[in-house]
Amino acid sequence: MAFILTEEQTLLRETAQKFFNEQVPVADFRNLRDSEDAKGYNPALWQQMAELGFAGILVDGEYGGIGCGAQEMGIVCQEAGRTLAATPLFSTAVLGAGLIGAAGSPAQKQSLLPKIASGETLTALALEETAHHAPAQVALDAKKSGAGYTLSGEKRFVMDGHIADKIIVAA
Repeated sequence: MAFILTEEQTLLRETAQKFFNEQVPVADFRNLRDSEDAKGYNPALWQQMAELGFAGILVDGEYGGIGCGAQEMGIVCQEAGRTLAATPLFSTAVLGAGLIGAAGSPAQKQSLLPKIASGETLTALALEETAHHAPAQVALDAKKSGAGYTLSGEKRFVMDGHIADKIIVAA
């Protein structure tokens, strides 16, 4: 099967390639690693990515995104990966935006998706409970408690959990 990019996808790839090569070279990853920065990413760089629309690729236009799909997000992720760009792109723009867009309530979509698309809100997904990836075996329990929920159990590795404004918890 031939994979041929549309004109818009080609432009997106060229934009992402230029941005990551010029603004986030591999040397930036090494410098970030060596500095032992607690955040693990550059917030100003993330804001530039949001201004280019990268944070809102999977967010529908009605919520301030550009409403594209997985192919377009894959193009941006591929270019980010070429330079080892340390950003919350996957945890926020892929997982957060994707999950909220697919399963969030109308109120959650209205309040969170515009902030994700603008780069204002970072998300993380709390999924893993063991040392082995087993997303279908979630044991964490959520019981209704007043206006919210009480969680009982534990999650292990939460990618970008230390910088997230909102954490989506699988229960």
